[in-house]
Amino acid sequence: GPDPCPSPTAVASKAPASTAVKLAGGHYIRLTVTPVFDSANTLTHLIALTRETTDETQQQLKIDAIHQAGDELADLTPAELAEMAVEERTDLLKYNITRHMRDLLGLDFIEMRLLDRATNRLIPLLTEGMTPLAANRELYASPEGNGVTGFVAATGKTYVCPDTTKDPRYIEGAAGSRSSLTVPLTIHGTVIGTLNVENPQTDAFDERDRQFIEIYGRNIAAAINTLEL
Repeated sequence: GPDPCPSPTAVASKAPASTAVKLAGGHYIRLTVTPVFDSANTLTHLIALTRETTDETQQQLKIDAIHQAGDELADLTPAELAEMAVEERTDLLKYNITRHMRDLLGLDFIEMRLLDRATNRLIPLLTEGMTPLAANRELYASPEGNGVTGFVAATGKTYVCPDTTKDPRYIEGAAGSRSSLTVPLTIHGTVIGTLNVENPQTDAFDERDRQFIEIYGRNIAAAINTLEL
């Protein structure tokens, strides 16, 4: 869609018309039809071009799904929020984040920390799949001596670690982790926490993963802000 057959549209409008077509096996193409007229303005040909768009379409579908998941994080009415204790709001947020990470992004090792501005301490909120030592580790927003998480919180910059065994900043989170991706959680340009995901394979995270996690991280930050308000 949106046009199931662009040929009549191209003829009627005397201009190129295109549509997206889903094929078997989850493949996508974009079909563009261009009408050709002679000097008497009579239609002589239709030129149809197809372009493989599977990769970009699947990426956009995933981004749309991440945005929708983000909208669900704090999708509560004021009355519902008023009836919930702080612990209930936190549990709801953690449950939804864990579910989305697994279902949408295929991630099982997740750590989220919130920044206490009074102490500069990064307080663990969600430590799914992390070792007990990592889950209870004292970390602060500092570019040195506090691992990748502290660096990200201090600089506000995403950090991709392709090989944990070769990165001096990395401190073990999940047992056997070989790569990690950490993004800042920000509201209006201010860091309020960090989101870290890990994988047992080296080079597990690429530019696309960075984009997905950053988008979801912004949604998490907005949800935290909503729940706190």
